[in-house]
Amino acid sequence: MKAVTKISFLLLVATLVFSCKKEEKVQVHKDLVFENNTAPDYSGVTTLQVENYVNRLYIDLIGNVPTSTELSTDVAFLEANSLSQASRDTVVSKLIAKKQFYAKLWQDASNLMTNAGSKADLYQEILTYQYVASLYYQNGDTFNAQFIDNEVQKLVNLYEADSLLKLQQIDHNEFHKRFCFNLIYDEINMGTENFVVASFENLLGRYPTVQELASGKSMVDGTSTILFLQNGDSKIDFLNILTASREYYESRVEDAYSLLLQRKPTSVEMGNETNAFVLDDKWQNVYKKICKTDEYAAFL
Repeated sequence: MKAVTKISFLLLVATLVFSCKKEEKVQVHKDLVFENNTAPDYSGVTTLQVENYVNRLYIDLIGNVPTSTELSTDVAFLEANSLSQASRDTVVSKLIAKKQFYAKLWQDASNLMTNAGSKADLYQEILTYQYVASLYYQNGDTFNAQFIDNEVQKLVNLYEADSLLKLQQIDHNEFHKRFCFNLIYDEINMGTENFVVASFENLLGRYPTVQELASGKSMVDGTSTILFLQNGDSKIDFLNILTASREYYESRVEDAYSLLLQRKPTSVEMGNETNAFVLDDKWQNVYKKICKTDEYAAFL
């Protein structure tokens, strides 16, 4: 993996909880039907604006511009349906269903958490460690061989995270945990304190408090400790607690707004979108809702 310093192999040694000092209630907002409520008039929106919208969707969601056929097909479909929310949902859902959407989620997370390593870089890293493990086995050193095998499995878990997320065999919480639970992340954030701080910043979008840092360090080092009102005594317990917290969900909402709208959500948007996210537990729907708005489409 590029930008990762190698260290000696021999030295390498959930429940959903929303905790902000008190229990938080999730508000459920029902759709209301208003009499004489007319849909917005999009007759003034030009074909160029619709083309720009479709291009932006492809770039933001799957990292590529549409082909000329894809562009013309999607633009024609949207215009034929008067740029309705339902038609936008169809186009956005089609893109979110593509493997490229999940590959982009993976690369975006890698850019943030593992020094922008690519899947190709990670694959070569896995092959290297597997080769070293084979040498230990050949020399009869089963202990170190099995130790490296365990680390290799964590890298394989990371490598597969995007495809398994697409297949719904893992959830978004597990997806992000895999970026923190591997030797690459450990090498980038060497030492328990750096690991705890980086995990808070990457998963919750903030620095830990003094007490949170102390509790996190103790937990990661194997001491039974309370964090966010939850007990744990291992690194995986620590990551489970962080990714089950409401702040984790809020941070994912903020990430989506920053990526798609280049701004932070308002307090109302944060509350509504986080509540919806918690209820349906589908990270993809946060992207979908934003991408269907007039603000994102620039149809205002």
